[in-house]
Amino acid sequence: MKYPYLTVVLLVIFGVVDIVILGNHYELTKSDWSGWVQAIGSIAAILGAFYIADAQTKQALKVAKERQVRDDRRRVDIVDALLSRIYDLADEMLRQSRDSNVHYFHGFNQSVLIDLRESIKTIPIMEVPYAEIVFHITALPHALEEVALVFRNVRSDGEEDPTTIYERLFATDLEQRIDDLLKLTTEARTVCLHWSLP
Repeated sequence: MKYPYLTVVLLVIFGVVDIVILGNHYELTKSDWSGWVQAIGSIAAILGAFYIADAQTKQALKVAKERQVRDDRRRVDIVDALLSRIYDLADEMLRQSRDSNVHYFHGFNQSVLIDLRESIKTIPIMEVPYAEIVFHITALPHALEEVALVFRNVRSDGEEDPTTIYERLFATDLEQRIDDLLKLTTEARTVCLHWSLP
């Protein structure tokens, strides 16, 4: 109904007019009229109470749904911010590897990968609102660990020469692991974007 209050008012008016016409036709006394007025008032009050309760319930459900959508979007935005950080790092690593930037990889701090891995692991999965996002982010800690593992293995012998470190890093499948991480992160961000749209 477009105008529910108007409908109620019109029904009450028509009800009163009908009772007045019937009351005049049956020649009701003053005490009869007062009984009818009291009965009609009681019925109108009960109907009004039902209507108000229904309207309040609908409004409360609408507010709760809006709050849930807002909370879900906030959670997706938080996950996406972390994914954005991982994407930026993987993209930078891939560009630096293609540019053969020896010094970037010599000075690279693998703890960044570990910190990002741990951050992903601390996301409360049951609070992520959409299963597709959960599916993608649960694969990220392993992908981050795979990249960090190469750095850990190459640097475990204490080698300090930048060129030697670079050559040993890329003698492995590091570039493929970084590319896999980038693809996985891109897919996860795409899913987040899909769910964060209004």
